[in-house]
Amino acid sequence: MKLFNWHLANLEYANAGLLSHLSLAFWDQDDPYDMGGDHCFLPGGNGKLVQALAENVPILYEKTVNTIRYGSDGVQVIAGSQVFEGDMALCTVPLGVLKKGSIKFIPELPQRKLDGIKRLGFGLLNKVAMLFPHVFWEMDLDTFGHLSDDPSRRGEFFLFYSYATVAGGPLLIALVAGEAAHKFESMPPTDAVTKVLQILK
Repeated sequence: MKLFNWHLANLEYANAGLLSHLSLAFWDQDDPYDMGGDHCFLPGGNGKLVQALAENVPILYEKTVNTIRYGSDGVQVIAGSQVFEGDMALCTVPLGVLKKGSIKFIPELPQRKLDGIKRLGFGLLNKVAMLFPHVFWEMDLDTFGHLSDDPSRRGEFFLFYSYATVAGGPLLIALVAGEAAHKFESMPPTDAVTKVLQILK
């Protein structure tokens, strides 16, 4: 039963939400698009990928986009008094920005997209990052799990990621998912560290 509860916690982690809030019909809708293969860490962190993609791309900071005007003739992205034009735009703003309506789309987004924005919710996942004096876990493990005796705490520090081989130091990150992630929000940081260290002993 402990292993079953671990898998439930892993589902809550993967979907960033409580199982009771997930749609039975759509909770795994991205599975057909799964790339397959093992998970992996990039040496030096994911920032290296972003840096490579951003090379020679002008990045503007402190520009608050208030309007996006789009159509068959291209797109205009308006930030204050500045207008940026292009053939198309890839909009990657946070869901909260879309829900709040902080950006005016001209023409208004299609109803199906507005309905999707309205239906989507926010998930919660917490992490505790710990840097130790030395690696005390097996170096060939990128991840390892913890099985809780208490089903109501199944998501509490249930999965650990080792960044020792890619971060250049004994860095371990513990994940907190599901109901445990919500309880974690009000937990003092010292209590969180104490709990996770007890699990690691």
